[in-house]
Amino acid sequence: MYFKDIIANTYTWLTIFGISIPYLIIIAPVVFTLNSPILPILNGFFLITTVFFLLLTSFTDPGIIPRKYILELDGEIPTKL
Repeated sequence: MYFKDIIANTYTWLTIFGISIPYLIIIAPVVFTLNSPILPILNGFFLITTVFFLLLTSFTDPGIIPRKYILELDGEIPTKL
């Protein structure tokens, strides 16, 4: 189980950076000078937000879904008559 998580995480990070870094090094300077600087800036912004939210999701506790009888005791779900 742990090994599958390592493979999935490695694949995710390699996919994100394997596409973004070559773009930012090779293509973005050409687009920046010839067309518009807004496109490479937006791509850099989206890369940073993608990495931020991936890290936030990875290190946040997902919590639990409470069982139905606990919700009934709290009064969130009406009990059956």
